[in-house]
Amino acid sequence: DIEELKEMGCNTNNYTCIDAPAWVYTTTYSTGTANTNSSMWIVNSNASFDDEYIYHDYGVRPVIEILLTEF
Repeated sequence: DIEELKEMGCNTNNYTCIDAPAWVYTTTYSTGTANTNSSMWIVNSNASFDDEYIYHDYGVRPVIEILLTEF
């Protein structure tokens, strides 16, 4: 989700994720969050954070949630 990426260091104002951990941008993927009616936020492997038209065929980074009580 876009808010989690912002918390990790991605910035929608300067279109970069360079301040995020490197694993965030080791590959190009769609965030699943729309920016406009026809575009979605994309994290690129060059650490750029951009919006692209939805019809592009980017992968999606899976999210696994584990409760702290499980540790």
